[in-house]
Amino acid sequence: IVDKSVKIIRREAVDSRDRLVSIEMHDGIEIIEEYAFFHSLTGSIKLPGVRVVEGWAFAETDLTDVAFGDKLETIGAGAFCDCTSLKSIKMPTVRDIDRHALANCDQLTDVEMPEVERIGDGAFESCTLLRRIAIPLKDGIFDGDNVFHGCDNLVTVDFLGGKIGRAHV
Repeated sequence: IVDKSVKIIRREAVDSRDRLVSIEMHDGIEIIEEYAFFHSLTGSIKLPGVRVVEGWAFAETDLTDVAFGDKLETIGAGAFCDCTSLKSIKMPTVRDIDRHALANCDQLTDVEMPEVERIGDGAFESCTLLRRIAIPLKDGIFDGDNVFHGCDNLVTVDFLGGKIGRAHV
């Protein structure tokens, strides 16, 4: 359980702690720095007040479900890279997803990001079970050519908003 006085989970806070099964966050935690939980967690986690997840913060964990609140703005480079057990991630307000943020998440099947403004190169690369993604209809949303490289099962892209409303690609 993280104490109410903590606002930032510092760099490498619990890096490579194989036996860490769960952590309970309060809604006052705003930033999770680089490598904070690298190769450390299993199961589900709720991050209700987090605004920024820095690079590689949760990379190589065995998380299965991640739920953010309505304050999330940025997911850094490789933040959830190689989370091969990750099935679900809820990001209702994310604005920026950096390069390789969710690359190699083998079990991820469905993602909704209704407010995202930028998705970095390779952000979802090799998410082999990803079947559906919902994103806003905006020019320049993709920052790179390989955002979905290796997502061979991606069959539906729901474009939200804009003049055409919802489209399947």
